[in-house]
Amino acid sequence: TALRNFSKTNNTHLLLKGPVSIYSNPGGELFFFRSPNPNLAVMGTGDLLSGILGLFISKTGDISRSVVYAQSFLRKAKKIRNLYPTAFE
Repeated sequence: TALRNFSKTNNTHLLLKGPVSIYSNPGGELFFFRSPNPNLAVMGTGDLLSGILGLFISKTGDISRSVVYAQSFLRKAKKIRNLYPTAFE
């Protein structure tokens, strides 16, 4: 795919956030994170995701693993509260 090729060619990590988030890393791996609720795209969840992602990267030093952890964290938070947290909460 174009996303995979871009990541490999430019040696970069890409995370496209939405109802189905797509992550591509420089090694050419693609991850799809399906959301049970399209509200992941609500205002403030990108800020929250960035903060959670930064936390996991600072702890693990592994960007790919951190993306998986951050996406899992948001999904679990949704199950607990039955809504996605936003920066306003």
